[in-house]
Amino acid sequence: MRHYGITLIAALFLGLPSSLQAQTYKYYSPGSVWAVQLVKIKYGQDQNYLAYLDGTFKKSQDAQVKAGIIKSYKVLRTFDDHDQSWNMMLMYEYPSLAAFEASRQREDSIQAQVFGSEAAVAEAAEDRLRMREPMGQRMMRELLLK
Repeated sequence: MRHYGITLIAALFLGLPSSLQAQTYKYYSPGSVWAVQLVKIKYGQDQNYLAYLDGTFKKSQDAQVKAGIIKSYKVLRTFDDHDQSWNMMLMYEYPSLAAFEASRQREDSIQAQVFGSEAAVAEAAEDRLRMREPMGQRMMRELLLK
């Protein structure tokens, strides 16, 4: 008899995650995964950074979309730049977390095509640091409400 009680408790615990998951997904379906970078454009560097975004950045992101690495990308800017926090958000949409994790090597090959050598990639990173300061990053899941 004691065996049946332990088996029943184990069955309840094993079934619990799926029932909780079913309750969670009652209100939404999991959507795309977004990698989000928060940056602060340094004083006097607005035009330089916007030129970079419109040039090399756009070329790199468009190549990643074409290669199927990312689904899309967005650049958002705040209206008020007078505080000390971030003032621009760069967003990269991946189909799933697995696609994000698998994308690293493919992204590196795109960067090599856009920038040329590894030295050129490193130099471009240094140039960006002169124009902007990284303020953080987040990974987010889009929730598709039912």
